[in-house]
Amino acid sequence: MSPENRVAVITGATGSLGPTVCRVFAGAGARLVPVGTSQEKLNVLVGDLALGADQAHPDVANLLEPESVAAMVESVQDRFGRLDIWLHMVGGYKAGAAVPDFALADLRSMLEQHLHTTLTCARAMIPVMRAAGWGRIVAMTAVVGQTTPADSAPYNIGKAAQDALINTIANELKGTGVTANSIVARAIQPVSAEEAPSANKSDPSEIAAAMLWLCSDQAGATNGARIPIYGRA
Repeated sequence: MSPENRVAVITGATGSLGPTVCRVFAGAGARLVPVGTSQEKLNVLVGDLALGADQAHPDVANLLEPESVAAMVESVQDRFGRLDIWLHMVGGYKAGAAVPDFALADLRSMLEQHLHTTLTCARAMIPVMRAAGWGRIVAMTAVVGQTTPADSAPYNIGKAAQDALINTIANELKGTGVTANSIVARAIQPVSAEEAPSANKSDPSEIAAAMLWLCSDQAGATNGARIPIYGRA
């Protein structure tokens, strides 16, 4: 089940979930490409995980810019000669208002963070995986894309659009050896001793374990799934 020696691009590596996912995949023997917007934060992450140059290649990229993502993908192939796994954990939350009242800038922001980053990365990485005949794509999404609570239209729309994109990708990848799946959460429990665990929040280690399985050979028939990890409430 282990993705040993697979090359995993982890977008959003320095966010609330990223370090846990990086640690779990590194422990399973994967070679990591943590991607973020701050080289300093990426270097700290790699240092904290005690990963050498043979196991980690941190890279800064602007995921809204196709040229930046293409350069990142090229650097991965130059460094490791392959790109097997893409774990996407980019996106934030914007508190909303009723539909007649929310700021259109908030909607643009949520679409950029959730839909556009996913699309830009997918367009760069899918051809590489298809050419190799093997690949795993796992995106973090949110239950609001389906439940659509009131006064949260920008966030709801951003996540629903991301869901639709991942599902479309999964249908397009049938029979190629490449899969695309989503893990659905409510909120992520911060990895911090300062905040007590909440039954309503998803445990990062449980999410990382689900990602690890989805990236295994044994999960090759799992495509287009939405795995709910909502917490224990």
